[in-house]
Amino acid sequence: MTNRTTKKFDLSASLDSDAMMASYLNAVLEDGSAEDLVVDLGHIAKAGGMSKIAEETVMSRPRLYKALAQDAQPLPDTILNVLRAIGGRLSGRNTVVAAVIAVDGICAYLHPLFRSN
Repeated sequence: MTNRTTKKFDLSASLDSDAMMASYLNAVLEDGSAEDLVVDLGHIAKAGGMSKIAEETVMSRPRLYKALAQDAQPLPDTILNVLRAIGGRLSGRNTVVAAVIAVDGICAYLHPLFRSN
């Protein structure tokens, strides 16, 4: 019997272009839950450079990783700041970000945050 090793799949490695990140973000905004949005923002932030996103959001990298992890409950301001940091980079790709974030049973519409010129 041969020993086989496997690696954990890293979705962020597949998000290798701004267009791919924008498509992924739009898909989760259309079909995902609030929890999906948080986790998927983490994938996009990691793909786009967590250090850059952390700098733009004025958060430490460890704090940002924790805020965008599975089962995390980040503050609405954190989500908004990450969306702004990510969307600002993706807006040149004709991306319009329209997010519906459920917080304590209240829906806050952040629409549209970013438009291409």
